[in-house]
Amino acid sequence: MELNYHEIVSPVSNPEDNGHAQSIMCLETKVKALSAYLITLADIPDMEEMLVIIHRPGWTTPAEFALVSGMKDSIQGHVNNPTEIRKVLLSGSRAIKLDPPEWPPQ
Repeated sequence: MELNYHEIVSPVSNPEDNGHAQSIMCLETKVKALSAYLITLADIPDMEEMLVIIHRPGWTTPAEFALVSGMKDSIQGHVNNPTEIRKVLLSGSRAIKLDPPEWPPQ
C-alpha cells in the first residue's frame, strides 16, 4: 500500500469552529492511513521464507553472509525507530490536557 500524505488535503476553515473539527478529521484519516501502512510491515511470510532459505546447505559465502546480515540489521534499525517514535507520539497525546482553553480562541 503506497501512501501519499500530500494527497490528503488540509481542511478548509469552518466559520463555526475555525476548522478545528475538519482538522481533527484530517488527522484521524492520516492516523488510520499510517496504521494501515504499519500493518504491512509485519509481512511474516517473507521472514518465514528467509528462515528456510538460510538453512539450505551451501547457501552462502562469508561475503554474502555479511551482506545479508547487514541488510537484516539495517531493516531492524528502521523498524525500531518508528516503534520508539510511536511510543513518544502516544505518550505525548495522552499527556495533552482534556480541558482545553475555549475553542476557537477569542
